[in-house]
Amino acid sequence: MNLQENLTKICKDLMLEQPFYGFLLLNLNKEWSTTKIKTAGVGIEGINFKLYINPDFWTSLTNETRKGLLQHELMHLAFFHLTDYTHLKDHKIANIAKDIEINQGIPTENLPEGGCTLEAFKDKYNLLPNEGTNAYYKKLIEGADQEEDDLLKMLMDAADNGKDEVTDKNGNTVKVPEHNWKDFEKMSEAEQKLAVKQIERILTDVVEQVNKMHGNVPSSVQLRIDNLKNIEPAKFNWKKYLRRFIGESSKSTIRKTKRKQSKRFELDFGIRIQDFSSILIGIDSSASVSNSEIMEFLNEIKHMYKVGHDFTIIFADTQMQEPFKYKPNVQIEIKQRGGTDFNPIVNYYVQHKKKYTTLIYLTDGECSSPDINVKNMLWVLSERSNMTTHLPGKTIKLNSIITD
Repeated sequence: MNLQENLTKICKDLMLEQPFYGFLLLNLNKEWSTTKIKTAGVGIEGINFKLYINPDFWTSLTNETRKGLLQHELMHLAFFHLTDYTHLKDHKIANIAKDIEINQGIPTENLPEGGCTLEAFKDKYNLLPNEGTNAYYKKLIEGADQEEDDLLKMLMDAADNGKDEVTDKNGNTVKVPEHNWKDFEKMSEAEQKLAVKQIERILTDVVEQVNKMHGNVPSSVQLRIDNLKNIEPAKFNWKKYLRRFIGESSKSTIRKTKRKQSKRFELDFGIRIQDFSSILIGIDSSASVSNSEIMEFLNEIKHMYKVGHDFTIIFADTQMQEPFKYKPNVQIEIKQRGGTDFNPIVNYYVQHKKKYTTLIYLTDGECSSPDINVKNMLWVLSERSNMTTHLPGKTIKLNSIITD
């Protein structure tokens, strides 16, 4: 059986076992190359995405590890690792964080030897399952160890020196993650937007095909596709309410302006007092909050964003995920889905109160009140939740009939 026939067979196996990855593989151009890639990888060509495979590496694997290899590379695409992580400035650590995230979703027996796994880093850097790339990146950056036998340092040094792999202190071989995604960063902003639209289109088509077969779609992918397709009318009059609510806690800056002359000093610029609002939005991602409620919250945030404020988003169940600036097309990572605790986000808001004008918390309300009583905050309950008055500050409940 030649290389292409074997790849076709593996693709058919994936179609039966994991239709999402099988269909995604069908949508990609493939190229065999011994010069462009040492193992395998996905890359961008124009605004299209391509799978590269080194034939020598491919033949060294079993059929089971070939499936794992393909799933690994396809997950990079499905999790938007090529397009949504330019904010992670240290590319070497970012590559390790991405591999730690996706290798958790691949059966151990299918993983080719030498991958960066959660097991290899979790104890030293306090990594928890399913935290996501952003969280792993932050923990690796903050805990980066300079000791010679530290695996992270060894991998970074190997990448700097053009080496392919290292041997950890337990004698295990770990390969340096090989991701060559700089082509995306070199593209113009317009080209980047087209590339993002292209992968979103591909994934939308794949999700529709898999759903027709009643197959499983990764929850993070399904959420993003649903978020793209379903933009419903707001369930609350955010323009009117936020103007009134934020007015109670807005801040002001004093700036010099060339358009206005100083009344006190003839040759100096005038000053302009400018109100601004930077809002922290907490989203309850506990198990009691359904995916449809998460979608409801994200839909309302889109309408809040149109009003013209600056938003920072934090998801939390009993633990808080990494804060991120909200943009309409930003990658949304929701992990853990455990119990509920309002304290992590409320405490974060209190600690960083100078940065934010107010805190808005979207939840089903099924948790006791936080330990700290914050008055200038707004609780937004999902439409299906029960109205409650036990939370500090102001509470509103979303309704299909728009209200004040």
